[in-house]
Amino acid sequence: MSHTSSIPPGAIPPPGSGGGNSDLGAVPDSYFTESRKGEVNELRTLLRNFATERDQNRKRDIIKKVIAYMTLGIDVSRLFAEMMLAIETRDLVVKKMVYLFLCNYATSHPELAQMCTNTLVKDCGNDDPMVR
Repeated sequence: MSHTSSIPPGAIPPPGSGGGNSDLGAVPDSYFTESRKGEVNELRTLLRNFATERDQNRKRDIIKKVIAYMTLGIDVSRLFAEMMLAIETRDLVVKKMVYLFLCNYATSHPELAQMCTNTLVKDCGNDDPMVR
């Protein structure tokens, strides 16, 4: 006579029932529902944060971190759109870091580099010689 179980298909059996790994009961539910974001995705959310837009020093620190990852060889090209939005600032240090980012990824991602043409033309006509 075969043993029939009252556990529905696809359900995790309770601990100690003999059906599967008995350690699953000890793992908290948040372990499975909470996904750890990568560092690049975390930087993306920080760049998109409204509070970051108002705090120029925080924005500068986040962009410094992006440039640091870029120099370490981590592919941060996924942040291209966020970095393009960050270029609209009066802070020259931020502009220089964003242009460094653009120069680095323009050769390897020419389709993304076309997105920044209008911004470059606009900055070439700026009254400030440091921006030009």
